[in-house]
Amino acid sequence: MRRMTIRVPQPPSPTRDDFLAAMAKVASPVALITTGTLQSPVGLTATATCSLSADPPSVLICINKSASTHDELLRHQTFAVNFLLADQGDVAARFARKDVDRFAGETWTAMATGAPVLQSAGVALDCRLHAAIDAFSHSILIGTVISILTDEGEQNPSLVWHQRRFCRTAEI
Repeated sequence: MRRMTIRVPQPPSPTRDDFLAAMAKVASPVALITTGTLQSPVGLTATATCSLSADPPSVLICINKSASTHDELLRHQTFAVNFLLADQGDVAARFARKDVDRFAGETWTAMATGAPVLQSAGVALDCRLHAAIDAFSHSILIGTVISILTDEGEQNPSLVWHQRRFCRTAEI
């Protein structure tokens, strides 16, 4: 019996631009990640956030190591994940900039950990750092949820990042 070798061509590995274009098609919740204190707050806009476990309540956030807030998150060991509402795109844009007072014009409070919490957020999770994992250009931070603040008004749509712009969720 004669053996045949069939060579299947391998597709080229995706480039950084290929990956970014693909991920732009996936909607992600927009959150402000804040740490420090009300007197000395720091924070940034993040779209790499998700729930991790309900037992214990925990979340996962991914923070670029070059972000100005990265080292402060590790130093304080506490943070808040402030999920924004659809009409808060201006706040998200401000927290993405470096040349402005990110916390100006909003009402902030502190909960159990002391991390700044945006009072007008749709949902705010006050967290204590459980683990930090080194992952390429980012750190994966796992937080145990210590307390929760939710919007008491009508359920407003969430702000999401999709196709490289802020969008609102829609009901079907």
